[in-house]
Amino acid sequence: GKPIKNDIDKIKRNINSLLNKISKNNFNIIFKEIITNLKNGDDELFNYVIQSIFEKSIIQPFYCPFYVKLYLELIKFNNIFKKMITDICNDYFDMIKYYKQKLRENIEDTSYDAFCLIIKNKNKKKGFSQFIGELYLKGIINLDAINKIISILINNIKTILIDNELEIIENNIICLSELLNTVQSSIN
Repeated sequence: GKPIKNDIDKIKRNINSLLNKISKNNFNIIFKEIITNLKNGDDELFNYVIQSIFEKSIIQPFYCPFYVKLYLELIKFNNIFKKMITDICNDYFDMIKYYKQKLRENIEDTSYDAFCLIIKNKNKKKGFSQFIGELYLKGIINLDAINKIISILINNIKTILIDNELEIIENNIICLSELLNTVQSSIN
């Protein structure tokens, strides 16, 4: 890995390692160790933790419930985490918006690396949809955020149909389906 330059880098590396080890059986132990690392932390370290959990949750959707539970515990530790979580979710809403030119550039590139990037981005969007749904179910974000994402996805689908770009409609349908499946038990 990268060389450790200071104490903050050491703490970040330790937190990253802890997040990679989280499971049902060791959740409480991992959380206590993360809190120990955050006791003397500042906004930079708090933001790092929030961003790391967010990135890991959308890349590894299987662990979303653990990461959301971790967010809940972090909010209990310090309420500043709730605002940080809401802010990062708002920043990522842009990720799921349909941008014809950006998508077209990725699709026209037929290399294997471009194909892998498209698949990775599709899975991240699906993970994002599940994670947002899990955050809603635990009361971390509100129904307005869910409605905003649903509106974005439906508008994406409409625009894609109008533009006749059917080869890129799948990931929007997958995202919408994943979000609705996650929150269906809670929303009428």
